[in-house]
Amino acid sequence: MFQRNFFLSVLILLALQCGAPKKEITEGDLKRVLERVSIARINANLKATSGKTAPGDLTFFLEACSVYRLDPDSVLKQLKVKSPALHEVLIKEYEK
Repeated sequence: MFQRNFFLSVLILLALQCGAPKKEITEGDLKRVLERVSIARINANLKATSGKTAPGDLTFFLEACSVYRLDPDSVLKQLKVKSPALHEVLIKEYEK
């Protein structure tokens, strides 16, 4: 019985992980992404050595979208309205 339940839970987990990224971004989704980006930025700057620079905001942004399974383009559209300054920084890095 345990093996069957374990197997079913693994299948459900895989099915959820293989789904398409969420395209309809809510206010809460955007808030979670921004919080994760800011925390990752602070941690990276604290851990950065003098010879090595911290990764850019785009790296943190794409990682946050991946963790929360959100479509980065949809998040950028929402970010354009809510935080134009950050949107401009990300777009400049995104277009490179």
